[in-house]
Amino acid sequence: MREKTEPTKITSIEELVAEAELTSVIPYEVSAKRIDGGEWKDEPASSIGVAIHVEPQEIAARMTQTVDTGEAVLVADFAICYTLNQPLDIPQPIAVDFVERVAVMALIPFVRESIFTSAARLGMKAPLLAMVRQGQITLGEADTP
Repeated sequence: MREKTEPTKITSIEELVAEAELTSVIPYEVSAKRIDGGEWKDEPASSIGVAIHVEPQEIAARMTQTVDTGEAVLVADFAICYTLNQPLDIPQPIAVDFVERVAVMALIPFVRESIFTSAARLGMKAPLLAMVRQGQITLGEADTP
């Protein structure tokens, strides 16, 4: 009979990065809705939400951005999944750090392209989204495990 081994305890984000392999990027929503009679805003309203999911052999993040340009509401909702090379015991602060510093930065190009393309499909000016710096998008208490 095979002995069940305990997950390896992770003590740093560097250890987690060394054990993680990107396995998928999944779109959940890509949408654009024209606002009838709306007018372009020079500074479109934008909101971003991030959630995290952690298992012994997987860590995932989901990011949703909604942009209101005045003429349209654009939504991009994507998840990113990493498979871990072995079962790991990941403390919550390290998992959150990984999502904020690694997963979110990997998701941003997908979300940004989706927002841009959705506006173009409506024949509208695409919003210029502000640059996102590492650590700028953080998980709130409600988003963590």
